[in-house]
This record gives sequence, C-alpha cells and structure tokens, in this order.
Amino acid sequence: MRRGAARSVRGGGLCGDTPPTRRSQAQVRARLDRELSILSAKRIAAYFLIVWDFVNWARQRGIPALARGSGVGTMVGYLLGLSNACPVRFGLLFERFTDPDRAEYPDIDIDLCQDGR
Repeated sequence: MRRGAARSVRGGGLCGDTPPTRRSQAQVRARLDRELSILSAKRIAAYFLIVWDFVNWARQRGIPALARGSGVGTMVGYLLGLSNACPVRFGLLFERFTDPDRAEYPDIDIDLCQDGR
C-alpha cells in the first residue's frame, strides 16, 4: 500500500495543484507517512485495501461509489480513490477518522448508487 500511494504522490496533480509544487508534494507525503504509520501501528492498514477492492468491484460494473464521513479525511483513502476530496487542500482531519489513542476500530462509509445494489 505504501508503494502504491507513494507512486500517486510522485505522479503529481494532487489536490488540485497542477502542476504539483514541491511544497504540495512534501505536504502530501508527510501526511501520507504519518497516516500510514498510525494505520500500521493499529494494524488496520489492510482494511483500506479491502474497502478499495469493494469500491473497485462496484466501479468496474458501472456502479458509482465514494466514501463519506470521517473516512474522507484520510490521505490514504484519497490516494486510493475512495474519495475525491483532498484532505490537505480542504483541511480535513485524519484524527476524525482515527488516532493512536482511540481503541475502537474506525469504519469507512461508502455510498453506492441505488440502481447498482
């Protein structure tokens, strides 16, 4: 997951910054590294890949699917395409989703088009 997300950062055009600046790439990279460290320490990084697989399955069948709620505030989710709102650009907080001190597991709410259910 870390390699795929890092490729997205290097790919540029993130967060509406076209062409990407070094400052914006550095902000995104720092945010991504922090999030991945927390998700890894809490042993929930694979959860994002499970959600991505579900969303990707829907999209391959023409069913629109996007995250909503606190899951939108994650750079990891944004880079995986679960959300189209860049958390850095819009000042969304990762801590609304989870933080190291929170014991319960977070969840990512996904909206699916009614017609595709």
